[in-house]
Amino acid sequence: MALGAAALVMTTGAMAQDRGAKGPVRGMQIDFSALDTNGDGQISTQELNAQTRARFDAIDTNGDGTISAEEMTAHREAERAARAERMQARVIERLDTDGDGAISFEEMAAVSRHDRLIERLDTDGDGMISQAELEAAHARTNHRGEGRNAQE
Repeated sequence: MALGAAALVMTTGAMAQDRGAKGPVRGMQIDFSALDTNGDGQISTQELNAQTRARFDAIDTNGDGTISAEEMTAHREAERAARAERMQARVIERLDTDGDGAISFEEMAAVSRHDRLIERLDTDGDGMISQAELEAAHARTNHRGEGRNAQE
């Protein structure tokens, strides 16, 4: 297994991806208490190695001491599915105002921003968005994006 792939797989469970996070490792949020298993207020190499071993063993589902491409793919897909389930649960929790565990059209419509969208894009004040107004909004957005890229 390539060193880069091994390093990716060995990212500890106590480190969670967060694309906007800035910390010791870009894009990672570190759960200090999960890594500091002896509670001494410091994270040692031994504690990191133990976390890495636990992560490795969780991915090595057949217990042969190696991680195959199939095990890596299965692990990645399971993590992706778990993230999707958490996201869906948060959306339902936020939008399900009657507590029935599902989102009705009425509940979704209650949080829509259609009025705000029309207010922002309707430049002639007729309460509707024409194709020309939509194209102008796209042009403004693209123009702003080009300016950002030029500054980077």
